[in-house]
Amino acid sequence: MLAKFSYRRTSSIKDATAAAAQPDARILAGGTDLLGCLRDGVFQASRLVSINAIKDLQGIRPRPAGGLRIGALTTLTGIAEDRQILDAYPVLAQAAAAVGSPQFAQSGHPRRQPVPAPPLLVFPRRLPLPA
Repeated sequence: MLAKFSYRRTSSIKDATAAAAQPDARILAGGTDLLGCLRDGVFQASRLVSINAIKDLQGIRPRPAGGLRIGALTTLTGIAEDRQILDAYPVLAQAAAAVGSPQFAQSGHPRRQPVPAPPLLVFPRRLPLPA
């Protein structure tokens, strides 16, 4: 069961940064992992700050110095199907296409765990990794 929390939908990085600086705030970007962790008591939050409406965090754009900028809210499907990535970075497109189920590919973001995360990735502690 989820504890009560406030919800704030932000539309700019500045607004999100200020809201996320509040005590006991967590960033919500899709929520697949965050809501499960809150429900399971992995951590607590009294404020959720949604960044899903921030346009600057969406999409794939060329960088002036070369390469591409992939926004933090770009889905794995968006990466897998983007013509720029397919042409310049086909292995990245293949990797994005191979991650998780179609449902997670549509909602999963590369800077979050796009598939159900093992405890190693979500518990706030350090664990030794096997060699």
